[in-house]
Formats: sequence, structure tokens, C-alpha cells
Amino acid sequence: MFRLYNHAFSHLPLAAITWNKIFCVHGGIPEGLEEISDINLLPTNQEEISDPITKQLVWNDPKENSKNFKQSSRGPGIKKFGREVFEDFIERNQINGIIRSHEKFKNGYKSYFNEKLISIFSSKSYSKKVLTVIGVINSDGRVDVIPI
Repeated sequence: MFRLYNHAFSHLPLAAITWNKIFCVHGGIPEGLEEISDINLLPTNQEEISDPITKQLVWNDPKENSKNFKQSSRGPGIKKFGREVFEDFIERNQINGIIRSHEKFKNGYKSYFNEKLISIFSSKSYSKKVLTVIGVINSDGRVDVIPI
């Protein structure tokens, strides 16, 4: 069953941009990715992630009190990204913000970098101590977080 899930996930897009220019990704911004359009050049259908940019898109985390990229305790090649590299990334790519997942929070979500990045945890079966939420992008572009 594990291999079947990995096979299915390996065919999903790594990221997306919404109609109101919000970048959606599982992990975070990777060191070395200059333009979002370069994601289209990355190897596809990787059941075992070997490409360093792909790995960071899936596993990187924001770090509020940091400026640049720093090594993460999650493992080799995985980074934490700070405010300066975040702001540079959204300005260079002309996006309005980022929605990501990947980290659990007691209330189900957390905002970073003056609410330009929101991390939403939506795994209902993960823990009874963690609130499960979904994010809804309204027609005015605002993201509402709703408990489920």
C-alpha cells in the first residue's frame, strides 16, 4: 500500500499558483530556485526524491527569526528559510504570498512573515491534540482558516 501511495503522489504537481498569485507548496521555498517557472524543468515522477530542489520544495520550513537559509534538523539537504530570502522570493516571482502545509500546530495553522506565509495542517487523523483546519481563498484574495 505504501508503494501505491508513493506512486500516486509522484504524479502530483510539486506546486501551484492560484488565480490571485499565491504560491502553494507542501514544504517551502528552496535554495537555488530563482524562478517559479523553473519547477517545470525539475525531474518528474520521483518516487524517491533525489533532486535537491524538489526535496526542499517538499521538506523546507520557514524560520521567523532568521534571515537566510540554514540547515534543518530534518536531515541532509533540507533547509529552514528566513524572512529575507522569503521576501526576495515573493518579490522576484511577483507573487502575493505562500500557502504551505507540512508542520503541525496545536490550533491547526500558523502565520509567518507578516502573514504573507500561512502554514495549514489539515491531517484529520494525525493527533487528537492538534486542531484540523482547511484554508479557503475568498474572492477578495484573503485566506480564511476554518476548523473541520
